[in-house]
Amino acid sequence: FSTVKYVSSGINAEYGGQVKLHKDVAKKLIVLADYYAVELLKESIGDWLGKSLLDMNNVCEYIVFASTHNVHSLYKHCYRFMLGNAKDIFFSTDFRDSIPYEILEKMVASDDLNLTELELFQSLILWGESRVELNPQCRTALSNNLSEHISDISLSESSDDEHRKPSSKLLNAVNPLVNQSLGPVISPESSNALRRILEPLITHVRLPFIDPEQLIECVKPTGVIDNSKILQAISYHISKKPVYPPHHVQIRPRKNTIETRYTLMKNREPHKSQPFLHSETAGGEDDSSSW
Repeated sequence: FSTVKYVSSGINAEYGGQVKLHKDVAKKLIVLADYYAVELLKESIGDWLGKSLLDMNNVCEYIVFASTHNVHSLYKHCYRFMLGNAKDIFFSTDFRDSIPYEILEKMVASDDLNLTELELFQSLILWGESRVELNPQCRTALSNNLSEHISDISLSESSDDEHRKPSSKLLNAVNPLVNQSLGPVISPESSNALRRILEPLITHVRLPFIDPEQLIECVKPTGVIDNSKILQAISYHISKKPVYPPHHVQIRPRKNTIETRYTLMKNREPHKSQPFLHSETAGGEDDSSSW
């Protein structure tokens, strides 16, 4: 009887009638509309869901639902909402447990993502953790290490040269011994498993926007990023020679970091500000539309 009721509601809505919607009715109608390929009805209800009911508690559920049933209108609402509220959503249990790789990859590549690069790195580690078997001691050590250093080390945005001078700890790390372990916080087996899961995603973390000390103390011990890439990002901070090609994605700021672009490029050669004038998203003007 309930199925007949929802089918009747869908037919009534499709032919100009009125349907009293709430969350459960709307989702069931979308499933039916998707099954019978009634695109206009599906997209209209999806648009209503995205505009009327979307919030922090259901956005992860809705974007997975939209992706499953190809509801482009709902997907776009969820995608933009998650990018703008990433500081809360990317660290939630719902995000770690439900967001699949395909959706996450588009988000971490976007210039609209409202996260610092260190926050993005930490959230990816936590997302990867939920997909790999770590023993409890390793999991606790990894989480404690990241939390401790992220709270203790602040990214300096000062233009004062003294504040930009690398510390002795940093200079001691950036030497021929850089390939030696600083004391891994997780076992090599767990680190390798994390690396395999995160390797395609971690390339979207723009390492030059992470403070060198944070690279050494927070990023390197996890073992999920090559030491050569960490060293390259550190060299970008302390060397006056170009390290990345102009307009390289690694030195393109996301919109939330646009305020610090000139600080980061301080003391560069005449081409110094050019990479930061390019601010399109990695997937085009609206990368939420590609599935």
